[in-house]
Amino acid sequence: MRSFLVFLSSLLVFCGVACDCRALTVALLPFADISSDYNGVDLAATDTFHELLEIEGLTLIDGPVVRRFMAQYRLRRAGSLDSFTARKIGRELEADLVLIVTLCESGGVEKGRFGILVTALETVGGEVVWTSQQSSSLFEETALLGIGTPRDGSELKIRLMQTAARRTAQALPELELFAAAERGPFRLVDIEISPEYTQGLSTVECFLKIEALADMPEKVELSSEGGPIVLIPGKAAGEYHGSWTAPSKDGEYPVSLTLTSKTIAAPVHLQKFARYTVINKAPQLTIELKQGITLNEVAVFRDQLLITSSLQPSRPVSRWQFMVLLPDGTVQVKDEQDGDLPRDLLWRGCNSKRQRLQDGEYSLALTIWDAAGNQTRSEKKVSLRTECQPVEVKTVKKGDKNIVRLSTPEISLNGLGLTWKLHVYSPDGAPLLEQSGSMLPAEIELPAGIDVDFLLYSIDVQDLIGNTFSLAENRLYMPDSGLQVAGVEKWSEDF
Repeated sequence: MRSFLVFLSSLLVFCGVACDCRALTVALLPFADISSDYNGVDLAATDTFHELLEIEGLTLIDGPVVRRFMAQYRLRRAGSLDSFTARKIGRELEADLVLIVTLCESGGVEKGRFGILVTALETVGGEVVWTSQQSSSLFEETALLGIGTPRDGSELKIRLMQTAARRTAQALPELELFAAAERGPFRLVDIEISPEYTQGLSTVECFLKIEALADMPEKVELSSEGGPIVLIPGKAAGEYHGSWTAPSKDGEYPVSLTLTSKTIAAPVHLQKFARYTVINKAPQLTIELKQGITLNEVAVFRDQLLITSSLQPSRPVSRWQFMVLLPDGTVQVKDEQDGDLPRDLLWRGCNSKRQRLQDGEYSLALTIWDAAGNQTRSEKKVSLRTECQPVEVKTVKKGDKNIVRLSTPEISLNGLGLTWKLHVYSPDGAPLLEQSGSMLPAEIELPAGIDVDFLLYSIDVQDLIGNTFSLAENRLYMPDSGLQVAGVEKWSEDF
C-alpha cells in the first residue's frame, strides 16, 4: 500500500495567546468521486466515513446539516472549498475543521483500484492544515497464501476508508490546540517528532520549520520531561533541529515551544504542541482459531483455519510475522510485513510454495513488534487432518453369540467424534443388521442361526470436521469359519 502524511506550509499559525483545548467539531463534506466522473459524488461512502470517524472518537456535525448548508449556498462542487466558505462553515455550523474527501484511481472499485485523499481546513482563516492520501489495488494487497488479502474492490475500499479514518482521528487531535489560535508573527510550517513511540532512554529527535513576518526568532526552545532543549538552526532559513533522551518510565510526554525575538515584546509560547510516548513493555498478544475443533488444546482442522488476534492494551503495530512450523522447528510458512496486523489471517494447510502439507501436527506462531519496537509472540498447536480414521470391522465369539466389533486404531483421536452406520447382509444380499452410533469401540450382536463362513457388510464413517470413510460389500468372516478376518476389497475416502 502506498501512503503518506504531509504537513502543508500552512499547517499552524500561532502566537502567545493561550489555545482553546476543547474537543474539535468537524464538518465532513460529501465525498467527491472522480474515479468514475469528474463531478461524481458518493453519499454512501460519505455516511460510512462519518460513522468510522465517530467510532474513532471524533465529534462530527450531522451529515444532513452539512448538506442543507451546501444547498442553501448553492455549493455544487465537492472535493474543493475556498477559504471564505470554510470560515462561513465555521461561523454558521460552529465547526473547527472542515474535511474534504476525494475518491480517486482510474476505473475505481470495479477494477480493484482505489484511492482516498483527505484534506482538513481550519475555519479561523480557511487554510489547509493537514492532508493524507492512501491508495492501493487488489494486486498490491495480494499477500503470501492470501493472508489478509481483500476479496474484491468493495472490501479494498472499506479497508482503505478504515485506514484513512484512523489516521485522520490520530492527526486531528494534534491540531485541536491550534485550531482557535490567533494569527501572529510566526507560522509553524512543518514539525516532526521522531519516533512518535519509543522505548525509555532512547533518542528522540525534533525538526521544525518556521516562517516569520519579520525577523526569525533568536532562540527556539522546546520544553519536555527532563528540561529545556535549545534547537539548532539548520542550513535553510527557518529550519531548526535538536534531540534529547526519552525518560525511562512509560507514559505520554507533551512538548512545548518557546520563541524569543527582538521584534516582539514577550516570548511566544505554544504549550503542549506535540507529544511522544514511551512504551517499555510489549502488549499481550492473543490468538484465536476458528473453522476447526479444539481437542486437548490442539485445533484440529481439515481445509483451512481462520486466525484472529488481539493486543492488550491496543497499540500501533510497526511489523508482524506469521510462521507455520513442524514440531522440530522446521519452518513451513513464513510471511513478514510492515504495518498494521490484518484483522484476520487465513491458512489453508499449505507451505510457502502453496503445496498441500501432509497430515500431522504443526505450530502457528505470530510475532508482532509495536511502534516502540517491543516484541511479543503467541503460538497455537494445530493438527491438519484431511483423512478420516479408518474403522476396523471384525467378528468375535462371546459364549454362543456372534458379535460384530467396531474399533479404530488411533485411540488418541477418538475425540474427533466419529459417527458411523453399519449394514450387514447375507452372502446372497439379504439384510441381516443395520446399526448406527457415535461411540467407538462398539459391539453389536448378530442374529442367531447364521450358518455361513462369511457375511457382507458396508460401513460409512464421518468425523466432526467433515472427513468421511466408506467400505462397501466387504466380507465379514464368522469366528468359527477358521478363515482370515475381514479384508478391505472396496473403499473410498472423501477429503
